[in-house]
Amino acid sequence: MKQATTLKSALGLLVLTISLASCGGTPRTTPDPGQTAGTPTGPATTAVVGPSGGTLTSSDGKVRLTVPAGALSADTTLSVQPITVTAPHGKVAYRLSPATVTFAKPAELTLTSAAAQPLSTAGPTAENRSVGSLIAQQDQAGRWQANMGTVQDAATHSLKTTLRGFGDFAWADAIQLSPESATVQTGGSVALVVKTCVNDLPIDPNGSLDQMLAPLRDTCAPSKLNPLASGWAVNGVPGGTYGTGVVKKLDGTEARAQFLAPLSVPAPNPVAVSVNWGKGSSALTLVSSITVKDEEQPSCTQQNAPDRWTGTTTASMVVNGLHETMKANVSFQRDDVDPATPDLCDYHVENGTVTWSLSDTVGDCTYSAGPLTLPIGAQDGRLQIDTGTTPASYSGSGGTSGSATVKVTCPDQSVSYQTVVGIGGWLTIPADRTWTVSADGKSFSGEYSQAENRWTWAFTRVK
Repeated sequence: MKQATTLKSALGLLVLTISLASCGGTPRTTPDPGQTAGTPTGPATTAVVGPSGGTLTSSDGKVRLTVPAGALSADTTLSVQPITVTAPHGKVAYRLSPATVTFAKPAELTLTSAAAQPLSTAGPTAENRSVGSLIAQQDQAGRWQANMGTVQDAATHSLKTTLRGFGDFAWADAIQLSPESATVQTGGSVALVVKTCVNDLPIDPNGSLDQMLAPLRDTCAPSKLNPLASGWAVNGVPGGTYGTGVVKKLDGTEARAQFLAPLSVPAPNPVAVSVNWGKGSSALTLVSSITVKDEEQPSCTQQNAPDRWTGTTTASMVVNGLHETMKANVSFQRDDVDPATPDLCDYHVENGTVTWSLSDTVGDCTYSAGPLTLPIGAQDGRLQIDTGTTPASYSGSGGTSGSATVKVTCPDQSVSYQTVVGIGGWLTIPADRTWTVSADGKSFSGEYSQAENRWTWAFTRVK
């Protein structure tokens, strides 16, 4: 599969001041309100670039401006500075200064976002990537205008565009293949749609995307540019096969398709349903991961979720103003499956221990206790694996209580007192976030922070 997929770029500051109406479309009657300008979040990086050209790179290495020879008539101090993100669906944002600079020849702007997911590939072992990204610039009215001709490079996780002037730029995840993932019974179907987070109604899908701008919007809706959605495939095979499932593009103005699952579970499973978005070499590949299940096969089986998980957890917490640390070694065993929720696999503690200690200084006094090792009871922790998602997702929690002696040492005296230790957070995996099991289903790990508290965990399946 190609490592780079592109949306061909040609964007300049002068072009950014042109409305979509000038591109031949119908102007919006109720334009989205402008966003406030971002505020600096780090120092500016400067470079002096003259008639012979040069480069400007941000201190974090995520922004690179390449100025060709002849673009500037005299030595000019250019700067780049990270700013807060105000663009809808934005990931990172930067300010290029001075705003008055004008290039006689287009300069190339490259944004690289470590926060963005790997860019799309397609095939049985693809990194299932359902989101496409664009570079946007904020106009004088405060509206963020997305460049529909952004070049997206999967190999470097970067976006590129050309420009003739400066301003505020952002990386925006503005194209989506929905659903990102799905589960379907053998012989069933899944409706697929490409959504855009821009106002694409005025855009002519038969015209060039070069220098084509569209205002970013907070909500994403089915794209009206059906001609730009082409090459629907399953595991990289156009149209798919009866063995893996077939995908058919639907007629109409919206970019929609339907996936028809095979009559038996395919191998490998899930399958990657992909679509090319754009034109020719400028097309971006979007991928949806679809799991096919046999109607008679229960979800919570050893194949999908093991009988046991074993692993370790750590926690660093501030309780009553004092720092506590915990480390647990614990195994979870699966409960009987509730027929009402066959996709949810619940686990209780099979066995384990947690070691707790306290060490802190408050004023002139030091507080210390432990290390104290306590057994973890069967009801002290819970784990839940949801096999209805692809990959499977999970959540969990755990807490154990015991008694410990805390020693307080001050310059004038030392005292000790007995207290009940509520080790209520040796495992905290909040359910309001999505945590996923590894693609092979053999392990899961993660970390979570809340204020001064931090938890980590790592578990592997036991056959």
